[in-house]
Amino acid sequence: MEGLKSRSGARRSYFSTDLGAFYVWLRAAHGEAEVQSIVDSIHAFAVRNYTMKPKKRVLGRPVPAVKRMSFETAREQSGLSVGFLKRLIRHVDNLSEAPSAALTETTPEQLSRAIEFWNGLRNLKSTAIALNVHPTQVKGLIEKGILRSIRFGTALRYVLAEDVDRLLAEAATLPELPDAGAFLPLRDHCRHQRIGLVRLITLWQEGKVGGFVRGADAIGLQAIHVPQDVDVGARDTPNATRDLTPLEAAAYLKIGVGAIRALRDAGYLGHAKRLNADTNHLHSLITQSSILEFETRFLTLGQLAMSARVAPIHLARRLDREGVPTVTCRGRHVRA
Repeated sequence: MEGLKSRSGARRSYFSTDLGAFYVWLRAAHGEAEVQSIVDSIHAFAVRNYTMKPKKRVLGRPVPAVKRMSFETAREQSGLSVGFLKRLIRHVDNLSEAPSAALTETTPEQLSRAIEFWNGLRNLKSTAIALNVHPTQVKGLIEKGILRSIRFGTALRYVLAEDVDRLLAEAATLPELPDAGAFLPLRDHCRHQRIGLVRLITLWQEGKVGGFVRGADAIGLQAIHVPQDVDVGARDTPNATRDLTPLEAAAYLKIGVGAIRALRDAGYLGHAKRLNADTNHLHSLITQSSILEFETRFLTLGQLAMSARVAPIHLARRLDREGVPTVTCRGRHVRA
């Protein structure tokens, strides 16, 4: 039987095909007493060496426990595609790409390891929903090391569920919001103090800020309330040491993101397409060289207002009274 199996030319052989006419005869005669020892051997060998479906019967006998299964059966049991299952198995069993791609069958134990590993992961969207934040903020928490992520076989990142559960558990164990005291919800505090949520959560996880409490009117990280007088140190200032997203370029040049796009479209700022590793989509970045060249010729309203320590709106009115021209970008006037 081992010789017949090894000589099979099929990519995924099956015992009835390998045994051929002998199996046809044995299936017809398997109930006779004289062939029971042969049936015992064939049954044991088939269960041990060939893929089986659940509740399968071999020569009229039930299969006590499936030892091998096809990927089609594994797909039906797990609800995951065959290709994705192979990537999971490749990761959990530390296989190289070629052997994992060549797999034609699996075992219940191997499938169980793959499903257990998959159940311990969250994609970026479900992580954002669980934490009650934006997917971009999830990426920021990954970059800061607050959440661990992995990739296997694709560009998509998956977050370890245990990290998400830990973060939620720490938020849930904070003291309850007191009746007295100056606290703001996390989102409101970030908006009023102009500090990013990712930075504030990172400082909290690193033990550099404290005094947080928990409210009952929100879920996830948004249940956190922050003392209004908490000291978060100096703000992070974007720098032009690399290509920047339009949002980062706006923060660096102290101007609105709409103005950045207008300057880009008018040719004052250059842009380049880069591949987003999480989505495999191209996105546009403002090039570092064009930002530095722009700074040699222009100062934005925000930069002037910061150096003069005045509100941008008051400075804008003064510049208008003095007739200082703006930069015209295809019908839009950018204050630079």
